[in-house]
Amino acid sequence: MSAAEIAANNRAFEHAVETGNVDAIAALLAPDVMILPPDGPIIAGREAGKQLWASTLKEHGLTGCRITTGTLDVAGDLASEVGHATLTLKPPGGTNQTATIKFVVVWKRLNGTWLLHRDIWNSSTEQA
Repeated sequence: MSAAEIAANNRAFEHAVETGNVDAIAALLAPDVMILPPDGPIIAGREAGKQLWASTLKEHGLTGCRITTGTLDVAGDLASEVGHATLTLKPPGGTNQTATIKFVVVWKRLNGTWLLHRDIWNSSTEQA
């Protein structure tokens, strides 16, 4: 059931991006989340993660996201996911752009719920 639950979380993340719902994104983050965005510092904690995504939505114009899981390995209350995502961006004053990224996410099951525990990504030349 873990694969279905994590896939549902990915769909929820996509929907939250499309609707600009930063609270819904934050609800998918573990309290002790660590996010390692490209060319930036490590972001630690749910509130800091929420601020990162709020900034990404507003300043970079992230309006869409489609996540494709390549592999998912589950071991007890931890799962590692490797995949690609296609991002739709419309920066303020700019034109629509599409970016493809590759990522590694570690999910952690807390109180029966899978939450994003570690997240790192960078650009990719492969299509999602």
